[in-house]
Amino acid sequence: MSRSQEREKAPIAVTIDASERVRTFARVLACCSKIGSECVLHFVAGSLTVRTINAACSVCLECSFRASFFHGGVVSGDQAVFTDSMRAPSVAVTLSTVLLGPVAKSAMSARRLDVSCSPERDVSFLLYSKSGIVTSFIVPVEDRREIFRVATSATECSSAVVVRPRHLFDVLSNFSSRMNEVTFSFTQERVRVRSFLDEAGGVRSTSIRTEVSLDPHEFEDFAVPSPDEVELTVSYKAFRVALDFGEPLDGPARLLFNRSGEPMLLCQTFAEDNLDIFEYMFVFAARQTVQVSTIAGTMSAIPLESASARACSPGPDSDRIRANEGSNAVPRSNGSEDMEFDMRRHARVPDPRASDDEERVPGTPPESPEQ
Repeated sequence: MSRSQEREKAPIAVTIDASERVRTFARVLACCSKIGSECVLHFVAGSLTVRTINAACSVCLECSFRASFFHGGVVSGDQAVFTDSMRAPSVAVTLSTVLLGPVAKSAMSARRLDVSCSPERDVSFLLYSKSGIVTSFIVPVEDRREIFRVATSATECSSAVVVRPRHLFDVLSNFSSRMNEVTFSFTQERVRVRSFLDEAGGVRSTSIRTEVSLDPHEFEDFAVPSPDEVELTVSYKAFRVALDFGEPLDGPARLLFNRSGEPMLLCQTFAEDNLDIFEYMFVFAARQTVQVSTIAGTMSAIPLESASARACSPGPDSDRIRANEGSNAVPRSNGSEDMEFDMRRHARVPDPRASDDEERVPGTPPESPEQ
């Protein structure tokens, strides 16, 4: 066995010795448990990346912790210390988010956290409380070898809106918690946030249409170069989870997007002493729209032009998030090669053969019958 192979199988350990940073790491684990059933810890290039994706492949979270985030950097089994600029072994393990829930809950009140990763066995979490009590959690590694990433690049987004998550949280507080989806409409003059709820039960039915209009001056930065309206319909519950995660961090976040029907990104970067130590990115798959034409009584669906049918152009791994290709769940591969997953290919397209009530996009009211 070569020295590089031995190093990849050697345990890797990190230490977080600041209470605020321990709580940040705990919030990441707790957020992963709300999104997906599995979480990937990827030690690469002297840093730690945490990723998860939901079963429907409609939302993905990636959090990157730089070597400066940890006390003493990232340490391998042979006591070698790696920084962001050094070549370090790449080790990825998959853990169950159900088992990470108690770890995240206990870490919220800890002053120090030690994480030791044995790629072929388990991951150990040692929590040191302020009273001197040490709590140990041993989480077994799932039998997964692939690394999922989402084929969506932040550098490819042409539009950017900078806003504090708290402001968006206040906007969404006007919406019913029973909403499934929320629609964001961006133009150069205004931003509209709307959703539509239609519930039919017995003799009584409920219809709720909510719309909030925002002025571009309400955002810290607003750059939408396209003169056309960009309409993005994403999961309401997933977007609320992202805002709940970003709001306590107290900093401006960026909403990045291109065109209607393409993914929307919510990302934020934190730095100390002019050095980036932590960043996160949520990727939301947006619903695609269609044009419907009727010829001789036959309805046909014509998908609007989008990038969903195009393969992703290659780019540097530092600027990309990729994921395994799949439809309802992330597929498993027998090898250890990275597989790309384009969330734009899995945006739901309404079926023209279905009735209007079944395929009406939440966020748009039903059309009134012609007189």
